Amino acid sequence: RGLPPVRDAAFYAKEAKEEAKNWRGYVKKFLGEPDLEALKSEKGLEVYRFIYRPSFSPHLCLTARKVKGQAILQIRRFSHEWKLELKGSVEMSDDTFAALRGEFARPEVCDPLRGMPEPERSDYFSGLDGATWNLETLRDGKYTRANIWCPDLFVGNTEAEKASFKKTHGFDLPDVFPFVQACLEFVRLSGLPLDASNYAPMPPRPAH
Repeated sequence: RGLPPVRDAAFYAKEAKEEAKNWRGYVKKFLGEPDLEALKSEKGLEVYRFIYRPSFSPHLCLTARKVKGQAILQIRRFSHEWKLELKGSVEMSDDTFAALRGEFARPEVCDPLRGMPEPERSDYFSGLDGATWNLETLRDGKYTRANIWCPDLFVGNTEAEKASFKKTHGFDLPDVFPFVQACLEFVRLSGLPLDASNYAPMPPRPAH
């Protein structure tokens, strides 16, 4: 039966490469969406995309971009059979689009796990049930993707819980609150709710 693979830097680099390949396949085959990372060379292209991937409910894809100078939020929701069940768009003002640009440019939003080492980065923020939140940004030839499993579960931790986490793992629990807030604002602009069966209301952030 053999031994389990050695979980070193090379192992996680291979895992990351495979995950990126699977992601591109998912976006193109199941959602019929373009691979944003492959469009980095297109001059002046600016796109922000949020994909909500619950385990047992329809997936939601929201894309903000400018079309002929008009900021548009494109909405697509898919059924369990991967059929497009909802398609629409919402016009946004230039100020709203600029606010999204500024928010999604923040490192704590576009790369909230940047200070988290492996193997914890892959193991702690990934899972089977629940929902995975993906936020992609493409601007000035630079592409980013934050891929976090159930980030709303890691919001609202007490100081004692944070201290316990650091004592156990040796590093601070990443603050995913800005990421969650930015994604929820994206959804709010679309006028659609997240699926109630797979999303519990986010607990309030502690004052301390």
